[in-house]
Amino acid sequence: MRDFKPVPAIPSASLILLRDSADGLQVLVARRNPELRMAGNFWVFPGGALEEADVETAEKIDMADELLPFRLNALRETQEEIAIDIESADSLVYFSHWIAPDQMAMRFDTRFFAVAMPTGQQPQVDGSELVEHRWITPRDLVAKAHSGEFLLMFPTMMNAHRLMAFGSVDEVLADAARQTVEPVKPVLSFRDGKGVAHVPAEVGFGITEWEFTYPIKTV
Repeated sequence: MRDFKPVPAIPSASLILLRDSADGLQVLVARRNPELRMAGNFWVFPGGALEEADVETAEKIDMADELLPFRLNALRETQEEIAIDIESADSLVYFSHWIAPDQMAMRFDTRFFAVAMPTGQQPQVDGSELVEHRWITPRDLVAKAHSGEFLLMFPTMMNAHRLMAFGSVDEVLADAARQTVEPVKPVLSFRDGKGVAHVPAEVGFGITEWEFTYPIKTV
């Protein structure tokens, strides 16, 4: 195997908005503008790269809280992209932490948080980065990804798999609050020309490998 130097992983955060419905637990996803160079047409949770302003604000509040910059990051991106305002960063429950494999040409180091959808608010996509949104059960989200109807990035798929185990928002948040979140960096291999991400079973997300449904760029 040839030697290579991994590109730096971009620190980022994403917010998993949840609600209870007649169909069971639902999650909010939004489709990225197909014209975007990065992940165009993918269905995602609101989120994006950490900004210096997030770090500076967090330091003014609590310099000892290493997760606070990412919570503020997730809140800011959610407001900017889909017009949902969460009053308190403390309400965000740490759900998972995914780091892209070393071989990827563009890498993200993403903290995912979960929160109940605030009452009285309606999602409204920004129309530039995100072009439509949908409430969907985790099971249906996974099914649409497997059928090719939805494009999902690997961490989105893995988080959806984990959410399939729960029947309500309260169950998700209670379970996540009990867990110690460890960063997960999948191992990347190739099978018949397609990328395959491998995750240890003890990570507990329901699957241990996933074949990418879209072309991936490597270094």
